[in-house]
Amino acid sequence: MKTLKIETKHIPKIILAVACIAVAVLCGIKAVKEIKYKEVLPESSVIGLDNVLIIADGGNGTEIPKNTVYAVDDLLSKQFKAIKIDARLTKDKKYVSLADADISDFTDGEGNVSDYNYFDLLEFNIRNFRPNENPVIELVSKTAKHAVSNSISPVIYLHDFNKKAIKELVNEFSQQGISVYAYASDSLKELQYIRKLDSQIELIYQVDEITDEIIEECKKEYNISVCFNSKAKNISVYIEKMNIEEIDYLCHGTKTLKDIEELYKIGVRRFITDTVKAG
Repeated sequence: MKTLKIETKHIPKIILAVACIAVAVLCGIKAVKEIKYKEVLPESSVIGLDNVLIIADGGNGTEIPKNTVYAVDDLLSKQFKAIKIDARLTKDKKYVSLADADISDFTDGEGNVSDYNYFDLLEFNIRNFRPNENPVIELVSKTAKHAVSNSISPVIYLHDFNKKAIKELVNEFSQQGISVYAYASDSLKELQYIRKLDSQIELIYQVDEITDEIIEECKKEYNISVCFNSKAKNISVYIEKMNIEEIDYLCHGTKTLKDIEELYKIGVRRFITDTVKAG
């Protein structure tokens, strides 16, 4: 068997070649991770950009932590005009920005948000971020304020119902001059309570399936929109009914530009998604 011999003078070239291959592989991995932002609306011949609103669902989440000021900065560079901020309630009744109730999904901690007081949560860092930067879980008011200061409208999705905490949050926004685009929830009871606190703000009722019962409930409420799942059944039929009743609507769960185009054709103009870049 012949032994492969490498001349000393070729070693630097081999090292350089290996390094180039390694860089190419890493760039490829990064490209795959960021593929969710490769579909850009201006490429569509169907959608009219002037009357479509893409609401980012917390932010990228792959390279930039969702529901943080860093996500807002990232979305600003991608021309988003709105962001959905998930509001989770701590043990001491403070709303923090976190997509999931389980903090281990995004941080180096364990347990649920509701297990900790707010200041205890600050001990945990959000994982997988840039070296030497350790972002922590933020108060919803901080994330929303940063969004507004960058001309990105926040949609506050309230996951946990607590009258006192909701009232404090709404009052804090008012005192700080934070203009919220809308409040969202899967609880009609919660939205009705927010209506008592702010009679003008838009409310978004998030559902999986649209039903006649939901349409009837929304008819009774002023300025309430239905946010339905893109995979819901009989969407076109219910959109026609909501148009008749003058109920606004938007969609969550779209994954591709084609999904958005199909819904656009039947009248949907607002989408909550992170899978398609705004512009």
